[in-house]
Amino acid sequence: MWRIDYLSITIVFFISLVGAFNTTAQTQSQQQTQTSTPLEPQILQAIESETSKIQKEFSLEFSKLDTKVNTECNKEFIWKEHSTQHFNAIKHTFDETNKSITTLTKWGLGILSAVLGGFATFIGKQYKDFKQIQEDFRQSNEDVRNKIEGLNRQAQELQETRKQTKALQKESEDELHEIIKLKEDMKKKDDEIYGILDFRKAIKNTKIIWAVETENVDDSEIIGELQNNGFKSIHEWKVYHKPPPQKDECDFMVYSYNNSTNSSERLQRVLTFLQSTEKKVPLIVYTYNNGDKSKLPDEHVNMLNKKYKYYALSNTPGNFRSLFNGLIIGQGVSIVV
Repeated sequence: MWRIDYLSITIVFFISLVGAFNTTAQTQSQQQTQTSTPLEPQILQAIESETSKIQKEFSLEFSKLDTKVNTECNKEFIWKEHSTQHFNAIKHTFDETNKSITTLTKWGLGILSAVLGGFATFIGKQYKDFKQIQEDFRQSNEDVRNKIEGLNRQAQELQETRKQTKALQKESEDELHEIIKLKEDMKKKDDEIYGILDFRKAIKNTKIIWAVETENVDDSEIIGELQNNGFKSIHEWKVYHKPPPQKDECDFMVYSYNNSTNSSERLQRVLTFLQSTEKKVPLIVYTYNNGDKSKLPDEHVNMLNKKYKYYALSNTPGNFRSLFNGLIIGQGVSIVV
């Protein structure tokens, strides 16, 4: 609207300016005609020609301007018409949209109400289920707590029982160790007893050769005493007229010395026999004869020392018992071993 008024003002101003210019030109021409001398025909023709050109150019420009103004006016009219149509279309669209929105709003509110109602019902049911679950969980938790407490009590009782069991086991092990030790001690004692019995048996089974130098010697009392003490294997060897016994028949020898004229020869027979045995047979040279304490001559002692050192001298029954017990025990150890 403002653009149309500006163009009109511009056109009017331009026309007024052209008209004023023409008026001024005519006035000046008249004054010059009146005051001056008549112009040359060529000059007048030139002026008219220029004036005609200016008028043509002005007419052409005015025609262009008029065409332009009409064009702008038509555009302005078309724009207004289009604007009105566009406004009506927008208004129609707005009204339809408003109706649709109103309809959708009503439907939406209905659907929303139904959804909210269903959701409220669902939430109410879920809340009720949740409360039930919470109550069940609380009850289950209480049951679990009670079970845990019961298990803890059982664990404590079991631990106490284990302690008591360990104490009883320790006592039982100690008693068992004592029993085992007692059994071992008893076994050792049994072994010792059996060893002693075996030893006594071995001693009692010792093969004793009682060698007699002369026939007028009577050693029946002490031989009987040995036999009463269990020595049953006692054999007499009458050196003066019998040959020596077998080697395996002699474990122990008693030589009843009588210091006769044949003592050296008979002692030599005894020593020769003992030297022929594979084992070292203990020898007691018993010089007690009919209450007489015979002393062994030095030459016979030297003979013993040179040819057979495993001997002992006895000149009384008491001394004989001591020597015999000592030698027979030693001999028994060697026999048992």
